[in-house]
Amino acid sequence: MDYKSLRTPEHCLADFCLIPIGTASASVSSQIAEVQRLIEASGVKYTMHSAGTTLEGSWDRVHEVIGQAHTLLHEQGVVRIQTDIRVGSRTDKEQTAEDKVNKVKELLATGKEQTDVDKATAVYAAAEAYKAGEAFDNLKAGWA
Repeated sequence: MDYKSLRTPEHCLADFCLIPIGTASASVSSQIAEVQRLIEASGVKYTMHSAGTTLEGSWDRVHEVIGQAHTLLHEQGVVRIQTDIRVGSRTDKEQTAEDKVNKVKELLATGKEQTDVDKATAVYAAAEAYKAGEAFDNLKAGWA
């Protein structure tokens, strides 16, 4: 197999938490605000939450934006950055973060019995829903 010719997935969801290290203050809200401005300007679909941001788009573009976030902060004097990234991709269908949250809400509203696969999907989507929705209300307190 020619590994060099392998392509990256067409679409992905990437949840990332960028942590500037060694800043003058324990608060990193100003650096995170700069990263959010970059993400907004990138045109990539995103959802900010209290523990990071979920990006949706092509594998290459999503990872490019995360790399640009590092460069942006390095250029502003942040010497070290640690980023945790969780990436998901599917080949059977394109599914947005909003789709995942809506599926859980639908199941909760209908009280539908779930299969084991449905249950595992619901747990993941519920965690995403919590981060994207309820935890967003705590954003200012969490980064201040």
